[in-house]
Amino acid sequence: MESEVDGVCLTAAVPLLPAVPSATDRSLRLGDIVHGDPSLLHLNGLTKTALISALLVEITKSGDAGVIVAKSNRDLSLGLDEALQQLGLLDDAARPVPNPGDSGEGNSEEEKLVSLRACIQQDQVLNRLRSALLEASQQVPDAGWHAWHRSRVGVATAAMFVEAASRLLPAFDPSGVAIDLALDEGPVDADSGATNFAGDCVSMWITETSPGGNGLIEGLHLEISRSSADFRQLLAAATRPTDLEILDSELQHLLQEWAPSVEQAVALVRSSWESGHDAVEGALEGLQFALANQGQSLSYSALSFLATRLAGQGAPDELGPLLRDLIERWQEFEKRTSFAIDARVFGAACSTYKELDERLGQSFEDPQRRARSIAGFFWPRGLDALEDATSNSVSFSRLPVTNIGLLRDVVPEPWPVVECESDLGVNSALAGGLAEHGALDIRFPDADAARGGILAAVSNPVEVDGLLIYPRVTGIDPSGNGVKVSFSAKEVGL
Repeated sequence: MESEVDGVCLTAAVPLLPAVPSATDRSLRLGDIVHGDPSLLHLNGLTKTALISALLVEITKSGDAGVIVAKSNRDLSLGLDEALQQLGLLDDAARPVPNPGDSGEGNSEEEKLVSLRACIQQDQVLNRLRSALLEASQQVPDAGWHAWHRSRVGVATAAMFVEAASRLLPAFDPSGVAIDLALDEGPVDADSGATNFAGDCVSMWITETSPGGNGLIEGLHLEISRSSADFRQLLAAATRPTDLEILDSELQHLLQEWAPSVEQAVALVRSSWESGHDAVEGALEGLQFALANQGQSLSYSALSFLATRLAGQGAPDELGPLLRDLIERWQEFEKRTSFAIDARVFGAACSTYKELDERLGQSFEDPQRRARSIAGFFWPRGLDALEDATSNSVSFSRLPVTNIGLLRDVVPEPWPVVECESDLGVNSALAGGLAEHGALDIRFPDADAARGGILAAVSNPVEVDGLLIYPRVTGIDPSGNGVKVSFSAKEVGL
């Protein structure tokens, strides 16, 4: 890391792109190609997003991206038209876009506009969508895929740094800095002249947007020098699962382990809404008791979704098993097509499945209403749960959509976790851990042992490199096996 007065340059090693890109990567790659296509500049962002969703519906329904690529423009146009109807995006001319060929200059009232339906009848648009899909569906990633992956790693690294910086230093505002990638294209093999991505690195600049700077980078540099261990912990924390990922994991596990007692408790909550607040509160306590008996503990977000959606007024009976079956179908779609989808696309892909009406609790004459009903049952998952790492920062050019979780498997934990059965080994563990890392996590078997260990640590100074230090307790995590306590020492500068 190199720092200037108002900027910092980060260099990160780029992990190799998997031999087979994930379904999520393929969908994100498709979106980035379409949004960044210079020949589609006449389309606004909402129009491009609608076209991408329609394309994903077509891929999901056909089961193979190659089938869509092979279609004629006429057949592709008809398929996208039907998909847009099922998505509920063909509402007259609600999404106007400038007509290609117009300069966009002059009186805006005289500017010619075309509807979304007219847009998918243009050969130029259809050809570019087909080309983007062909590139995103490649079985063996080419140089374009590697360059895109390289950019995503750079963006994720910069976003991780900004996220950790904003938590370390409250005055560090992510919207006050810009993220920009270096323009180099990677190392080139001297013999073949081809780009060699093995051992590649990428550089990113994080600069203040205020003319002359406003002290964000300088203040951050000073704070990191004082709390290097805390900053390393925040870097690792930034890559951990987001709240939406945890919500998805909890609800999927709940549905897979759906028990009769939970079903009964959910039905009781559903019927209690008409009896007032006290009845609902009592039913929710019964639901939590039923979950606890099954060994399940839900976060507030998951419990709230369960109470208002699965057990909400008007929800179909046995909605839990229905959602479990729908998720299995969702996963089957993604596995067969190798493209990830969101709830709206999934609902549109299931819009013609009349056999679901009985389980949905009503008969749908309009496939679009069936699609909306199915999509409305779900929480943010799939592409909906992807949090764009650059959403809080500005950039000098369009950056690929990515999330910090891309680095989850390559960013190490900032320090090890030491197991201690009692307070007897705490001081010796801290002496070695603080000297090497500036901080340490100690896991105790239970709360009583943790209390004894904390008391021993804060009552007796630990000798580290000739200094007598009283460690700080920076965190207590009772989840998982035992109780994990985090200790650090600001006096140890690393």
